Amino acid sequence: DLLLVREISGGVLRKRETGVLKVEDAEEADSLMRYEKKQVERFANLVLDLAERRSGRVLNVDRADQLKVSRFWRNNLHSTMKKTLKDRADIRVEDMFVDDFCRALVINPKQFDVVCTSNLFGDVVAELLASLHGPARINPASWICENGLSIHGPADLYNASAYVESNIQDYSRGPISIIRAVSMMLRYGLDEPAAADLLQKALMKTFEDCVTERIATYVPEKDLNGRQIVSADTFRDYLVSNIQYMKQFEMVCDPVECGE
Repeated sequence: DLLLVREISGGVLRKRETGVLKVEDAEEADSLMRYEKKQVERFANLVLDLAERRSGRVLNVDRADQLKVSRFWRNNLHSTMKKTLKDRADIRVEDMFVDDFCRALVINPKQFDVVCTSNLFGDVVAELLASLHGPARINPASWICENGLSIHGPADLYNASAYVESNIQDYSRGPISIIRAVSMMLRYGLDEPAAADLLQKALMKTFEDCVTERIATYVPEKDLNGRQIVSADTFRDYLVSNIQYMKQFEMVCDPVECGE
């Protein structure tokens, strides 16, 4: 269970840097990675707000050993957090270079909780995180604005290239990423942690149900690679049943334990 917080208003991948570039006759090219102090400060406060709802462990990922914009990023991130946190000991902020982090993430992802980074590095790290689950695209995402507006949905909602053509029907219509996005909406958008806990707990129980002997009463389907899968209808039935059960007995859990 890991929450990646990616800044998307600045850096190399901001809007005016995108589009088709005519480079056929060019001798050289460059792209500007730029951040303003207010962007980093705004982002730092958002990261702290999210960390308070989780374990309080924050890891900043950058390339401060090589890029001056990363040194600027790290300095302003820490100064803003220090000013906000004052002497609080329940939130810890550490740093890691992006190449070292990617290696550590593959070896032992459980050591991390809240990871924050800039736009370009976040774009790469997000795909690495998605691959930890295997080929299925089941990650949720939230786009959070300064004015409080949030959009919640599948992490690949605007990333059609994330799906291999032959597997589009296999993975893109699944409900799991949407259900998980609803949980994020409840927790981070509507400040309803109890409801988010209930949904996450029911979802984890549904995963368990779908790999036990209870599923033997259903005829398994097969995906495009010939592997047995659980139909969306079956998954839905288990999930609804588990939500009703959890709601009745008020079984809730911590987001770290539930795998949000």
